[in-house]
Amino acid sequence: MTEYLSETSGAPVLAVNAREAGSNVRQGIVQLLLQDKPAPSAVSLPRQKIPVINLLAEFPQQTIFEHRWCGKVAAIVCLFLLFAVPVWGAWLLSDFIQPVIDSAVIQPLKNITTSWPDVLKTLFVGNYGLFSLGLYSFVWAFPVVVLIGLSLSLTDDSGLKERITATLDPWLRKLGLSGQDLIPVLSGFGCNVVAVFQSRSCSRCTRHACISMISFGSACSYQTGATLSLFNAAHQPWLFIPYLSLLFFTGAIHTRLWNGSLKPGQNQRLTELTWLQWPRWRNVTWMLKNILRQFITQAMPLFLIICIVAGMLDYAGITRWLSETTAPLLHLFKLPAELMPGIIFSLLRKDGLMVLNQDGGSLIQSLSTSQLLLLVWLASTLMACLVTVFTIAREINWRFAAAVAGKQVLSSLVVALVISQLFIHEA
Repeated sequence: MTEYLSETSGAPVLAVNAREAGSNVRQGIVQLLLQDKPAPSAVSLPRQKIPVINLLAEFPQQTIFEHRWCGKVAAIVCLFLLFAVPVWGAWLLSDFIQPVIDSAVIQPLKNITTSWPDVLKTLFVGNYGLFSLGLYSFVWAFPVVVLIGLSLSLTDDSGLKERITATLDPWLRKLGLSGQDLIPVLSGFGCNVVAVFQSRSCSRCTRHACISMISFGSACSYQTGATLSLFNAAHQPWLFIPYLSLLFFTGAIHTRLWNGSLKPGQNQRLTELTWLQWPRWRNVTWMLKNILRQFITQAMPLFLIICIVAGMLDYAGITRWLSETTAPLLHLFKLPAELMPGIIFSLLRKDGLMVLNQDGGSLIQSLSTSQLLLLVWLASTLMACLVTVFTIAREINWRFAAAVAGKQVLSSLVVALVISQLFIHEA
């Protein structure tokens, strides 16, 4: 076959398995490129009949995801485990490291700053200090970013992510999405901004719904780290599973209500099965390095700036004034007014929620289980972070970005009211 194609086209042809191309194959390709064989003239080439041949010798492996009855359930379980296992591992690691950091780093720093001026003491070791809150939050956010990034990199390079999206395509169409649109949504669990960029691969009739789902239902690694940090500080880490389940469920309803389902004639592009392979460590480390670089150079500096701003507001008494002014709003949801700074800072960045770890989490430890879940729900879903909103506006337009933000606020408040009325009985 290769000889026939070579004679017909006038160019050397070599059949290779690109997934297992060793040094011998690469050397053979180089030798073909170096061959001094004249190409057919521009006049004779169009006259030759070049056949179109399907050279596919094998088909992708069949897995449980292609099973008629069990496939979709297996895909959902696998999807859940892709994030539950890294989060659980991160919690174990952070729970082990935190006491060491407290005794070996944070407490000695507090002792050093006892004679410092009140302003510097507030900025470095106060309730929102760079040393106290900054290090504490890093201990809880960084392992989540690393392990979720590793999980996403492994599933991406192995082809597993595409298998899951192909399996869930029929169900996703009822939410106004296609299977291919699930890939940006999954990427949103690493970073929402990157996911919005990846939504360019969506069709015209599903991209808006995909962005809406990313904004509401994709908990980025920074949001996940902050949420896990708060739940652990309140000694209720098990709440993360109900929170994540609530986020998935309400995110699906939110997308369906505001965007509708796909009509039978819309977006009939089928997602073909991809080949499964063992992840290549070189590719995995490259993707993981990009995720960590983004966290170190973008997320943490912004969070440290939030710590400085929060510390200055706390020193100036503005935090207390803000809490007293907005008390009626939180009383509507049966939450104490002291929680408002965390909600406000979470609108800037999702890891801004970690400012509520002040005083070792004494404030959130005073909350009931339902109040804690409601607090995290409001802070994480009331609006996407400002960087994501700006990205949506740049990708689509400001009108659409404002519409997405407005719909998300409405959906978040409705769910919050339901939670407060059904499960919170104290004022």
